[in-house]
Amino acid sequence: MAADISSVLNGLPILSFARDFWTDVPRCRHHVLSRLAEYSRVLFVSPPTTHLRDTAHKLRSGGFTDRGLTQVSPGLFTFVPPAWLPYSYRPTLNRMLEGLRVSYIRHLLDRLEMHRPILYVWHPAFIDLVERFDAPLVVYHCYDEYAAFRGANREELEAQEARLLRRADLVFTVSPGLRERRVEVNPNTFVVRNGVDADHFAGALDPGTVVPPDLARIPRPIIGCLSRVVPEYFDAGLLRQVCLERPDWSLVVIGPENAEVVSGGDELRALKSQSNVHFIGRRAFESLPAYLKGMDVCVMPYRVTRNIQLGDSLKMYEYLAAGKPIVSVPLDFAAEVRPFVRVAHDADGWIAAIDDALAHETRDAQAARRALARENTWDQRVDQISHLIGEALNRRGYAIT
Repeated sequence: MAADISSVLNGLPILSFARDFWTDVPRCRHHVLSRLAEYSRVLFVSPPTTHLRDTAHKLRSGGFTDRGLTQVSPGLFTFVPPAWLPYSYRPTLNRMLEGLRVSYIRHLLDRLEMHRPILYVWHPAFIDLVERFDAPLVVYHCYDEYAAFRGANREELEAQEARLLRRADLVFTVSPGLRERRVEVNPNTFVVRNGVDADHFAGALDPGTVVPPDLARIPRPIIGCLSRVVPEYFDAGLLRQVCLERPDWSLVVIGPENAEVVSGGDELRALKSQSNVHFIGRRAFESLPAYLKGMDVCVMPYRVTRNIQLGDSLKMYEYLAAGKPIVSVPLDFAAEVRPFVRVAHDADGWIAAIDDALAHETRDAQAARRALARENTWDQRVDQISHLIGEALNRRGYAIT
């Protein structure tokens, strides 16, 4: 694979725009770009951390940590625009500030010797930036139905995405449902599902892996969940019913919590108040196999919204790679995954599914899950991505050696 990716990129650097930061919980963009950076130089650009109205106050109070340019690995750099280049809600002023941010990014590209990079974009909001660069290729990787989020400016986002779809040479979506509408605008739209670092998560079944003390002290069986906790999408009410009915089970949730609660906050607080429920916060990616080793069943307790239905859960692949039985709300799983997930619609169904998983766990079942995970690795996804990039470069007239 290494030789193929290297020949496809042929020294072309990659400039990527994303809505999050490299230090956030690893998501598909982190996994994809860190692997592409093994073969070509990558600059991962995050949005400004501030709005203009907050800048003066924070500069006076010393409230900024200006992260700027950071080298993550030999081929991977990240950049957060400085505090003096914030967002503004005034369109004319924001265009001026955006122009200054682009000039700053161009300076960094020259400094890093990243000339005429491929643009790899993870959100429609970056279309204005995309149109300021003369790129050999524009790639749009869509992982959500962004306009469907609560509070999103649907009209604006749909207009931005329409522009990006027309400008992109290549579009990736994480599910067939997301592809369905986008392929009507851009025929070069392909499904690239999420993946997993299968070898890393297989550490959950390694006899030498030690369960961390903060998990080891919790009574088993442990029903585990690795998830960013966003109350409006995390079905705390469902989990509370399950935990009330089965006080002999322990629920452990690992992941950061969204500070902005739009809805669902009361249910989350009620869930946390139960003695057999443990929210232990974010843990380092490197330690997750050890935590998974101490879990008996892993769950996907999402509210079934349009966005959740159209997604492709990254955690599901990680659970499979760790050999864990999975219980989930009904989602649009890939055909090869469906036999490995117990689906339930309500609390009674979840209790029955978890009981069944606890009663019928076998080494053969663990091995089958791990085998499926090995067929869905991030390396395989990046191989697919690089192949499609090569074809797109050929269409644009760039010879691939």
